[in-house]
Amino acid sequence: MDFALTEPQLRLVTSTRELARRYLKPRAADWDRDDRTPLVHLPVLAQAGLLGLTLPEQYGGGGGSVLDLILTLQEVAKVCRPSALIMCSQTGLGAKTVLQHGSADLRAQWLPSFCTGAKIVAWAMSEPDAGTDLAAIRTQTRPDGAGYRLSGEKTWISLAMDADVFIVITRFGAIPGLKGLGAVLVERNQPGVRIGKKISMMGMRGTGMAGVNFHECAVPNENVLLGPGDFKQLLHIMSDARVSGNPPLSLGIAEAALEAMKQYAASREVSGAKLAHHQGIRWRIADLTVKFEAAKMLVYRAAANAGAGTPSIADAATAKLAANDAAVVIADAAVQMCGAAGYSADLPFERLARDARGLCIGDGATDVMRNLLANEVLGRASA
Repeated sequence: MDFALTEPQLRLVTSTRELARRYLKPRAADWDRDDRTPLVHLPVLAQAGLLGLTLPEQYGGGGGSVLDLILTLQEVAKVCRPSALIMCSQTGLGAKTVLQHGSADLRAQWLPSFCTGAKIVAWAMSEPDAGTDLAAIRTQTRPDGAGYRLSGEKTWISLAMDADVFIVITRFGAIPGLKGLGAVLVERNQPGVRIGKKISMMGMRGTGMAGVNFHECAVPNENVLLGPGDFKQLLHIMSDARVSGNPPLSLGIAEAALEAMKQYAASREVSGAKLAHHQGIRWRIADLTVKFEAAKMLVYRAAANAGAGTPSIADAATAKLAANDAAVVIADAAVQMCGAAGYSADLPFERLARDARGLCIGDGATDVMRNLLANEVLGRASA
């Protein structure tokens, strides 16, 4: 097993790091403070090929691997999580559903605009009474003449305030349980779509989080991406996104916090010696380095397995659990070690800690990941 990155991947990491530091970092705190989506970054991300990195070249994408995407997201997330989330959306759940299950015409219509940033795509799955429990989804799609009509309420939708198109997880007719779920494409500007009030959050601000209401929205047959009975294919897409979306953002937070701790320890003097010379601090940073490197290897392993096919549920759950935990623990340690400076809003430490916490909830809460992993290694618990 070769753990070394290829030369093209090393160049990709270097170029992405330079781009992030030059264009994204200077205004990252502004997006958080003002809770505004950094749409101004779309042109520079698109020009660098980062919006459609893993989409096929025929649609304007980069044809890159899952690991390529993770490497770039990790670098961008070190300085600006909202920009990284946009990258996730343009190559993630919604885009993959269109790519894998859309018609040739639908792929040609939407995928190139995702790669250029001309159109923003959002994933609309959660509902007021259906987050973890997907079987409780009530949004319904029913036949209507030559097509369908969609009605329902969605909430906690990242980029809802800015999205041009939604991939909506919906129930077809009265088919109960998971077997009745599918996915349809709905445009923002069509009749019956109403964007709700922006949701103000503790962290991961600047991501346009809001609810969306759909009332008797027309859905032509060609906009049905997954129909009833296709839930397993939906799960495959979600497992893939749990590897390539959320975990690299957590890795970026953990790495940024660790780097900041090392810099602070090297410059801060206490009792006549640099913090970095105190054994307690040295051991703490050493332990946190182990936690970060272990999480990174688990995410990279899941990416390698995903490159050979669909990642397993165990891979996805393990990667997300490890990365989320590393981000929270290391960011919290950075705040604590840096004292008042770590708690100040003038420095990035507290923002890293707030964003890390949010990633433990999004894309499948960590407790849900533990249940999924336990089912894989122990079998499902009896009722």
